[in-house]
Amino acid sequence: GTAHPNVGTARANLAILLHDAGRLVEAEQEFKAAIDNYAQPLPPDHPSFISVYSGLGRVLVDEGRIDEGMPLLERAVAISHATMTEESPSLAMAHVSLASALTRLQRYEEAGALLTGSYDIVLKTQGADSAVVRHAQNARSALAQARTQFAQDDSTTRRQREREGSN
Repeated sequence: GTAHPNVGTARANLAILLHDAGRLVEAEQEFKAAIDNYAQPLPPDHPSFISVYSGLGRVLVDEGRIDEGMPLLERAVAISHATMTEESPSLAMAHVSLASALTRLQRYEEAGALLTGSYDIVLKTQGADSAVVRHAQNARSALAQARTQFAQDDSTTRRQREREGSN
């Protein structure tokens, strides 16, 4: 039946492809269906949930629904910590996904801390040409750009306040 974990895995893989193609509504539906498929035969903290919670969280964040996506990303990280080693690519990718959302929330220090070791793990375990490594590189680039923009905006705001104060 449809409650078999393999059906959940197939739906999660389809959801990843839909997300990569920018078809966010369909990706969201497939990730939710994958969660439903996993929910009956598997315990709630089973490692299979890591990728679907993380994937659905990324979709929701990409749709601008950060408040809905963050708990899923945090759940993926929590399950990863409970079930994986610190060198696990699954844990590293859960960190990368959460770091991307934290960057959007301007929580740069937290994002940077998550990305620091995660990039090296995915590079070592997945190889430089993998989509996983590209995702981690994109997260690092987005964080660097956001930090730079924040610093520039902050500097501009300070100068504007100084000018207003001297008038």
